[in-house]
Parts: sequence; C-alpha cells; structure tokens
Amino acid sequence: MSFNCPAPHQPTGRLNVEAMNKVIQSPFQVASSEMITKLIRAGYLKPAQRHDADAVTKAIVQMKQDLRGGGTDDDGPNAA
Repeated sequence: MSFNCPAPHQPTGRLNVEAMNKVIQSPFQVASSEMITKLIRAGYLKPAQRHDADAVTKAIVQMKQDLRGGGTDDDGPNAA
C-alpha cells in the first residue's frame, strides 16, 4: 500500500486557508445579560459593545476599580 503524502518536514506549497479562517468562540459567557445591562446603564459599557467579550471584561475591571476607590477623580463614567 502506498500513500502519496509529503514528509512532515517537506512543505507542500499549499495553505489550508479554510482552517485558518475559523474563529473559535468560548462557550462561556463573560457576564450575565443582567450584569451587562447594568454596566450599560452605569455608563461603563456602550450598548453596541454588549457582545464584545473584551469590552465587557474591561468595563467590569473599570467598575471594580471605581468601587474600590482606585478610579479617577470623577468617581465613574457618569459622574456629574
């Protein structure tokens, strides 16, 4: 039996573009929809970013810093 396969160290000259274009999404949600709604109402997250895991994570970090007193002098994004 003979297979026409290149050795592992020999390049074939072809790239598998389909495999490179696949995006893997985490099965875990960064925050509950209730928490995301609260972040938006408090001004930590823009409504358009509600499905952006990185933006939600940054908003949570910023809110925690503000609650701990480690934020800026204005005490939050919606301070008057």
